[in-house]
Amino acid sequence: MGRTLVTTPFVGELGWEIFSWQPLIRSLAISEPWDKIIVYTRPGRSLLYPWAEVRDNPPGPDHEPECLLWHDFDKTKTAEFNAMTGIVTESAKAEFGPDAAIFSIASLDRFNYPFYERGSPDLLKIPVIDADNDNQPLIVLCVRDRPMSDYRNWPIQKWRDLAEKLPGNVKVVGKVQNKCAWEDVFANSDNRINLDVNETTIDDLIHLFSVADLAIGGSTGTLHLASRCACDHLVWGGEKEVHRYAETNWFGARHKVMEVGWDPEVVEVIETAKEMQA
Repeated sequence: MGRTLVTTPFVGELGWEIFSWQPLIRSLAISEPWDKIIVYTRPGRSLLYPWAEVRDNPPGPDHEPECLLWHDFDKTKTAEFNAMTGIVTESAKAEFGPDAAIFSIASLDRFNYPFYERGSPDLLKIPVIDADNDNQPLIVLCVRDRPMSDYRNWPIQKWRDLAEKLPGNVKVVGKVQNKCAWEDVFANSDNRINLDVNETTIDDLIHLFSVADLAIGGSTGTLHLASRCACDHLVWGGEKEVHRYAETNWFGARHKVMEVGWDPEVVEVIETAKEMQA
């Protein structure tokens, strides 16, 4: 009879979760016949771990907005994170007994774990049932609007201009700081454009990327998620992004990284998207 594997909370960036933490946990999951696998993470992320029972993190810090890298915790946040880990560890021992295997970030013997440590990643794309068959392409705009490294945030008006010039149906997703400002800019836009910022969970996005024709945006976690769903993606950024998206395109999606920095002109993005869809 196998044991129960329990992983403690993850509180860092989405990109690190889907390209390092999740593949690492899956490696452990398939390493022996566990009776049960319990994964703690943020709400709305069960489809990242379809081979496990997913539970919401206990109350505590969520450092995603601060760009916290899970291998490089700020010392001031260590106590907060350790408290969350302690809650889960004690709960697991009480529920599953002293033989439960507990795996946490602290279990790693090195904290400079590579961003794209392969581990055992699985394709996150899910089977599509009753897909909308209107013969129009579905393009997902993955916005980045956060206080950390705000030079990477593209102006809202450029997002609207891009959405208006793209063909087919356009869905705008991502976390933004001021939803009202986005709604003001997108007011009276074409009805084929759906502004859905601050509304989608990671599970929602996995469903979306499973049917979308193309995802577009400056490098951010949702574009990494598109890659894990084998959704074609167009990204802009710097030289690092060129290499990172090539190294992590594990499931053969068509992808293009525009090495133009963080503020490309809309026409550049449009022309590159047309080339990808040709």
